[in-house]
Amino acid sequence: METPSGSGYNHSCNGQWPVSFDRRILEFYPRVDDKKTWAFGVRTLLNQVNIFLRTGSAFFIHPRAQTENKLLPPLRVAYGVCSAYRVRKESEFPFFQQLLEKEIENLAILRSPDTFQEQVAELCAMLLYYILVHFGGTRQRGKLADKSEIILAQHTARVESLELATRQSTATLIEAELLSNEEGLNLWNLCESARKVVMVSYLAREIRHVLLFKTCSLLRQIVALPVSKKLTFLPGNKYGTGDTTSAQWQDIVSYDRFVRDWEVGELGVIDEFTYFLISMCKGTDALEISFTTSFSPILS
Repeated sequence: METPSGSGYNHSCNGQWPVSFDRRILEFYPRVDDKKTWAFGVRTLLNQVNIFLRTGSAFFIHPRAQTENKLLPPLRVAYGVCSAYRVRKESEFPFFQQLLEKEIENLAILRSPDTFQEQVAELCAMLLYYILVHFGGTRQRGKLADKSEIILAQHTARVESLELATRQSTATLIEAELLSNEEGLNLWNLCESARKVVMVSYLAREIRHVLLFKTCSLLRQIVALPVSKKLTFLPGNKYGTGDTTSAQWQDIVSYDRFVRDWEVGELGVIDEFTYFLISMCKGTDALEISFTTSFSPILS
């Protein structure tokens, strides 16, 4: 195993290594041959491409983090690439391949977007491309496959760092009552989108590593990544509606803690994103009989 390194460790939600890290390692590694779970992970990721084409969103794109319900430029371009992927078998020309390679090359240049929101959008777009390259059945190999891994990791590290900085500064401003309720909620939505896409980026790469190499090379970073628990609002809080309470920003735990809370039944009804997170750690068999969910995952 590697020693703790990379932005995933340094940017953990509490700055300390999870107490149950060793236990999580021991239960995770025997599942490298759990074909059912990893196949479910691949199908879930590919389904997000379909959902993105249908709705303009995905479970790692917070709908309220968009601008007036319009796709930001990186995601508008990604929509075109994903649409070309959808019709590639009927096309007489390799437009999809050309578009995919071109846009991955464009994202290889780490520009400085004007806003954090645009950087999150770029990461979301790159994650969609990564899913198509490695799980989309297009048989991408060699330089493009390797390059997509590197570019996704670079964009992920940048957004991960910005999310932590924004979360810490926003929590301080909320405590000092220097942000309006609307400003705080907008920042929460943006940080939540960033946390989700960072998490899915790590898990997508880990799924690839497990399937190809039977290794879990990113697990040390993954267990420390920040995840939002189901929000609870304190009665009589100073913001009235409870949308930007301090509790909301503090109720962010490590992925390891998130799983531990699930193990003791503290998460309640879960959505598709939460199901994906728990299944990737515990395996789909652990969830089939233990939870009533708000959706119907396709496990077969």
